[in-house]
Amino acid sequence: DLVEFSSVRLSCSVSSGSSVSFLWLNSSSEVTASDRVQLTDGNANLTIVSVTRYDRGPYKYLTMSLDACHIPSISMQLTIHHSESSVILFLCFNQLSVGPENTLLAKSPSQENYLEGSNIRLSCSAVSNPAALFYWLLNGSLLSDTGPEFRLINVQLSQSGDYSCQAFNNQTMIIQTSQPSFISVLSKFEEKDSDTLTLTCSADSTPSATYIWKLNETETLTSDRVQLTDGNANLTIVSVTRYDRGPYKCDAFNAVSNGSSDLLLLSITKSPSQENYLEGSNITLSCSAVSNPAALFYWLLNGSLLSDTGPEFRLINVQMNQSGNYSCQAFNNQTMINQTSQPSFISVLNQNQSSQWWTISLLIREVIG
Repeated sequence: DLVEFSSVRLSCSVSSGSSVSFLWLNSSSEVTASDRVQLTDGNANLTIVSVTRYDRGPYKYLTMSLDACHIPSISMQLTIHHSESSVILFLCFNQLSVGPENTLLAKSPSQENYLEGSNIRLSCSAVSNPAALFYWLLNGSLLSDTGPEFRLINVQLSQSGDYSCQAFNNQTMIIQTSQPSFISVLSKFEEKDSDTLTLTCSADSTPSATYIWKLNETETLTSDRVQLTDGNANLTIVSVTRYDRGPYKCDAFNAVSNGSSDLLLLSITKSPSQENYLEGSNITLSCSAVSNPAALFYWLLNGSLLSDTGPEFRLINVQMNQSGNYSCQAFNNQTMINQTSQPSFISVLNQNQSSQWWTISLLIREVIG
């Protein structure tokens, strides 16, 4: 097979003593001599210097003699197909080896962070003839997996890193590596809505370390529901909500050096049947209805109309005396029709009722100090 930027010679031989004329065509255009194209021996030989993929043809050769044409450098014998009038017409298709080029890596699903246990599919593509062979690398080290797809099933924290793919053409002997794609695998912790959670950070350190907690790469400050204790080593979240999922990271440092924990992402769940909320929680109720013109919305507690209107109703820092059946009423001021939703019961519990405490420890892997 031809390799791009090499030279190729197409030649045609005729029986001894034959008197013929030769004409080379590339598709339907006559091939003429140029800087890269040479016609020799009465046009019987066509040489292309520094061949590229755009020179692949098809080439047509026309003569008044019946014989065999061949391309010695490719070692391919071509058969000439001819008509009864002995006009010879054949196609020369150059099998040109090119690439690989434009080696690209894609990941699915396409995101920055993945939870432990997720499934990730990486795919690699490249422009190459013949088709490239694909190899996979993690942080620059070759993995045992080959092929255009690489799957991470039930991915773990230890599999975080820079993934890249390598395309290899065994004819051109060219290797091209894609740009790396970083995959960050985060710890997964199942937490129930309204539980209390404590994250603990520790490090082997001399002198003692100072700790900083970060949420989404920003410093986490103390608020009504977030408490930092024991020299900031412990972070406690009271009455956890779905908005507290993180990711969280602990940084430890002293006068000598510093270190960081792995990222921790909480998976906060609330069962559909759960209707209990701790005092101090924030609750948002929303109402929708099919209406033209748009409906006006009103809110009811235990059947009694509240002063709040609009498609959303918020209970901020909810208290026990706000427990009850909440419903919304949609009213169309053109049709004068109103419709009330099914009630939804909200039970507000004292902080000491049905509260679960969870403690998670994050360890700084490096010894600092």
